[in-house]
Amino acid sequence: MSQQEILKSIEDLLNEEKWSKFQLSEYNVKKFKTIDKTLSKVKGDDLVDSVIKISKEYLDKNELNIVAKYMLSVLSFDKDKELFYSGFEKIIDNFKEREKWGIVEHLCRKMLDLEENEFGLKCLIESLRFLNKSSEIIEIQKKLLKLNPEDASTCLSIAKFNEQEKNNKEAIHYYKQAIRVFINQKNTKMVEDIWLKLVEMVEAKEANFFLEMENPLKSNFSAEFISTLFSILLPKLVKIKEYDFSIDILKKMLDYSPKNREYRDKLIEVYSAKYKGHSQLEELLKSSGLKMWWKDVNQAVSLFDKQIKFDVGVFVDHHSWGTGKIINITKDQIEVDFPENPEHRMSFDMALNTLQILAPDHVKVKKRYEPDKIKEIALKKPVTFIEMTVKSTPELEISLDDLKDDIAKGIIPSKDWMKWWNKAKKELKTTSNFKFIDAEKKIKYIESESSFGEIILNNFNKSEDFFEKIKIAYELIENDIHRKVDLKLYQQIADWFIQTLNTNLKAQPELSYISLIVIHKLGQAYSKISTKKLNVSAQDIINSASSIPDLFKRIDIVEYQKILIQDIVKYRDDFNDILYKIMLTESSKMFDTILDVFIHKGKQDIIEKIINEAIDNYRNYPELFLWVAKSTLTDEWKDKLKEKMDEYKFKIYESTFFLLSFLGRQIKNKANAENNTKLQKQIIRLLFDKNTNLYLNYIKDCANNNKDVSSILQLFRENEYIPTKHRENIIGELRSIEKPIIA
Repeated sequence: MSQQEILKSIEDLLNEEKWSKFQLSEYNVKKFKTIDKTLSKVKGDDLVDSVIKISKEYLDKNELNIVAKYMLSVLSFDKDKELFYSGFEKIIDNFKEREKWGIVEHLCRKMLDLEENEFGLKCLIESLRFLNKSSEIIEIQKKLLKLNPEDASTCLSIAKFNEQEKNNKEAIHYYKQAIRVFINQKNTKMVEDIWLKLVEMVEAKEANFFLEMENPLKSNFSAEFISTLFSILLPKLVKIKEYDFSIDILKKMLDYSPKNREYRDKLIEVYSAKYKGHSQLEELLKSSGLKMWWKDVNQAVSLFDKQIKFDVGVFVDHHSWGTGKIINITKDQIEVDFPENPEHRMSFDMALNTLQILAPDHVKVKKRYEPDKIKEIALKKPVTFIEMTVKSTPELEISLDDLKDDIAKGIIPSKDWMKWWNKAKKELKTTSNFKFIDAEKKIKYIESESSFGEIILNNFNKSEDFFEKIKIAYELIENDIHRKVDLKLYQQIADWFIQTLNTNLKAQPELSYISLIVIHKLGQAYSKISTKKLNVSAQDIINSASSIPDLFKRIDIVEYQKILIQDIVKYRDDFNDILYKIMLTESSKMFDTILDVFIHKGKQDIIEKIINEAIDNYRNYPELFLWVAKSTLTDEWKDKLKEKMDEYKFKIYESTFFLLSFLGRQIKNKANAENNTKLQKQIIRLLFDKNTNLYLNYIKDCANNNKDVSSILQLFRENEYIPTKHRENIIGELRSIEKPIIA
């Protein structure tokens, strides 16, 4: 249909109302569907503008023209939102007044198809009620609630519907949402009514919700009202023997009414039920002051809570004496079975201040009393062992150092630690109950019902950083060993990288290249992944890339860096220059790989250039220098460099002492202290480790061959950053040989 024909049909619709003098009562849904069909053909800015202009002209002549109003409202959506909303609202209100509910429903749905809004949803719900389509209302109400979470009446309506349908979980969710709104509105009656309803419906394991409501309640209601609410909850908790929650609730009630003897009596009653059978119960109720009404209730409760934890059979831990078990107790004294002192006696007061109570399933208890069992768990089920360990901490997290040195010590042999940990880490990453924090220095336990795939996809979608997405995709491939994650998830991630590749192919070929690596890796993991939209090769991208060294540094995945090196050598004539620049980026994990390339290609001149650059500029490239130093001084490159070895060695020793001093000064000035300290330790370990004695052996070898080493000895003497123990050891050794080198 031509533009002229479309405009003619628009004119006909507008004139039809004028000629036939349509009344609002004569309109029906079919009429609006006819208008919609015509409007669907109005495409392109010019045609839209023309129809808008015509509609406005008709409205100028007759402001009641419904066709013109409707067309103007629909077509204004992309042009003028204010006109879109005001137009629809007026038309819908016109038909509501005449109770034309079928038309109201149609208009609301048309408006909502273009954009969800509160007015449209409310009017749609109203029309559905009059049309007896109540089954559709709940889903519309949920949409309304997303737009306005503070709509308490809608929350309540959804909650009541779900309660009638016996869908308690949904009902509770919306009752909770409603009560939060009513609390903020200070609506006493509605808060109390819904509180009663929730007390009736909520299961004991979810009762923590009521405690969470305390702070919002405090901001809006009196202490007396809050205390009344908690008193409504208490009988249910006591009846089902939820003693811990009951005690927490009673403490809250006593916070608001500290002199209320009824609450205090009830607390003693619940304490007595919880600790029935405790050998010191009656004594502690008295000595804490709980039964003395004139004593401060909060102090009495605090003291009782500390003392009641101690009883015969309870496991305890002392920072010096280790893990033990209480074997006898009186009101004044406690006797504990410690490893080195099986009948250690201490006063009750000292026990309170120095002993930590441990649960029977605490990992330290298992180590002490079931060593064979815990060792078997650790070796065969590392994730179970780590879960026990982390759950034994108050914060539900443990540092890797503490896991290794404190918990795993004596269970995992030191020589097997790295192998055991690498296996455990791989399993942990596929378990949704654990997450790594502080760059994998800590492990945290979290309650989670999400699968590994869901967590991966959620993290992938949340991340806005391209290189972070690479790591997440790598984590999926590496840790989903048995390919349990749905193929659709792999395809979704692959599609994202395919789109990124195609989008950045010309502007940022480096990003396209790394996308290509990830796509191929995903394809290797799941052969059914579709890559039909991929029409480019690694060679094409590598040839057009201009900043490969920067890309190399940012990839930060060794396996992918190796692939990049292979492709650089394969497709770039200037691979020498590119790999040389990469060497200067301090990506030390790849130095050996790049060196092997130069050796294989016979690039001796490049190798010597790298060594000289590292020695001459050790301050600028400390990691490269240390790699050169280690490889040269330990003779790793003996066959590769041959006659150059001795010349390089002397220069390297000299530069090593200079670098040691430079790093020491940087650390003092707090300049990149963490990394510089790590490098400093590497130098000291390289030169003075007792197992290799590189420096000592070199000096002896030079002396035996009548070589002058005075300058190296002088640097050794003057360097204040060599630890005393190493300095004394070297001096002692040099003095003890047949011809002492040091007087």
